[in-house]
Amino acid sequence: MGDDDQTYKVHGTVTGADGKEVCGADVVVSYCRIRERFQVADGKTSEEGVYQLGYRLPDDAPGKPLIVVEVRSEQLKTPLESPMTVALPDLQIDLAVALADASDYAALLRAVTPLLDKLTLLDVVETTEIHDISFLAQETGTGTEKIMRLVVSARLEKANTIPAAAFYAFLAAHVPASLPLSLLDDSQNFTLIDALVARVGGLIAGLDPDVQTRTLNAAVQNNVVGPDIAAAIPNIVARLQGQRQTNLLSGPYLAGKTSLGQLLDAAALAKDKQTLFAQALAQNTQNMEQFWAGLADGKHGFTAAEVALVRQTLSIGAFVKNTVALVTALNQRFAACTYKSMPDLATLSEQNWLELINAAGPDGVPGNITGAGGATPAATFAREIYERVTRAYPTAALASRVTGGTFVLPLSRLRCRPFSPTIPRSICVARISTSIWARRAMPLLRALRPTRGRP
Repeated sequence: MGDDDQTYKVHGTVTGADGKEVCGADVVVSYCRIRERFQVADGKTSEEGVYQLGYRLPDDAPGKPLIVVEVRSEQLKTPLESPMTVALPDLQIDLAVALADASDYAALLRAVTPLLDKLTLLDVVETTEIHDISFLAQETGTGTEKIMRLVVSARLEKANTIPAAAFYAFLAAHVPASLPLSLLDDSQNFTLIDALVARVGGLIAGLDPDVQTRTLNAAVQNNVVGPDIAAAIPNIVARLQGQRQTNLLSGPYLAGKTSLGQLLDAAALAKDKQTLFAQALAQNTQNMEQFWAGLADGKHGFTAAEVALVRQTLSIGAFVKNTVALVTALNQRFAACTYKSMPDLATLSEQNWLELINAAGPDGVPGNITGAGGATPAATFAREIYERVTRAYPTAALASRVTGGTFVLPLSRLRCRPFSPTIPRSICVARISTSIWARRAMPLLRALRPTRGRP
């Protein structure tokens, strides 16, 4: 500045965590250089928590000198420090302790943390021998289930890199409704804690994004979680939806243990397009006919041929419990034009299905299929597939039986009688024995009869 007579003033109020002014606090004003600070004034706050200090700057101070105000007091857990601020002849800088998060989540976390000693929430368990959760519940005067929500939220944060408070919001609201009624009971003395955390995370991630957004906003408004979550909600929802797509690709798809990713591999869909497909499926709100039609319109990153093959693969999977070996074999037959449309599968007999299963080797039968009534697991599975396909395409199944001669009796089995002796025997009306017809027809009719509640 070069002006020895230039005097600067800085003043303000110091406020504590309780919102009250801090009296008798030590206040220091420092002039800042790139790597150094020089004290230029000090003093104390008044009974009203007000300070006012005058100071001079060095002669070589630049055109816009910066200062910092620091406050220390026994009433403060940690010192308060202002941001670096351009010095002015008369400057006001108020300092206040940031108000503590008063939400249910933050209050519970503050109550529990001092009791953990050297443990973290990830270390807390409740087994037959160790009763951490019971201890924390008793010490904090809250319920064990509330402590369990805190623990599960911490584990979900580690698994998903999403703030624990966000998961706590869903657990406290019991959203979705399919969440376990008691997290602690479902952990079975923490023997199933990893599986429980994975299931809970999947249920929360699987929610519609609008539901996720509403739940988090409600948690902030109701003071279940702190206001800092509010600004992060769009990012949290986006990450949950990303996890939803990952879970959809890696988790079992509808039936059996086969994942959607494995089925899309069987459809020869590229990995980047698998993620795209999972996203489209997760966000779909239309019926499936509209979904497939929209996906094949060329505007979603897929060709019509890719969509057709994925649809065919998932449709086959629904019949064969997503057994990859069978899905692959049938896709190959479609590619070779052995079959031209899905109803063509209804032309296969139970024996045909058994041969397909046997040709697939040990992977042709799901592990949970057992023989029934003396039949082998393969034969039992073949019967299940046969009945499932027949029910899905009854017209094709019936036509196949008719043309194959397995439903209409051969001519040699028919007894003909002319209406009168004057009519040639070749012009007659077939008279079919009712009992023979029934024996041959009823098994097929039973197979074709729709079964309530099944696809």
